[in-house]
Amino acid sequence: MLANGATFHLIPGQYVPVRLTAGEMPDALVIPQTAMVSSQVGTYVYVVGDDNKATLRFIKLGDTHEDLVVVTEGLKEGEKVVNAGVQKVKDGIEVKPTAPATSDPAAKPEPEEKPVSAAEPEQTDQEAKAGETATPSQNQ
Repeated sequence: MLANGATFHLIPGQYVPVRLTAGEMPDALVIPQTAMVSSQVGTYVYVVGDDNKATLRFIKLGDTHEDLVVVTEGLKEGEKVVNAGVQKVKDGIEVKPTAPATSDPAAKPEPEEKPVSAAEPEQTDQEAKAGETATPSQNQ
């Protein structure tokens, strides 16, 4: 086995994780894995309509890539799905949509530099991601 110009040998009982690219799907419709829910009746997502109400929609899945999954049936390009707090969402509930997170690093604005005091803890990556998706409203 070659890695970065060096030769390595495996002996019986050893293994190495391998990630292969089996092909490309340039126009694939993908959603975050955190947006989908799997149950005994199938896999579904909550689609957010123009009235900010979540509607349950069954989908069919294809391949996965990192934290994204290809949707082969059930969604159209441009539809919004609930990505955070899906356990709290019920069909017909009102949600508060927020701007989607972009995967293009060049499109991300530079964060404001702000001193952090002892009384103000830094926001974790998980808390920052949670604020970038559609979440259930508190008015129920």
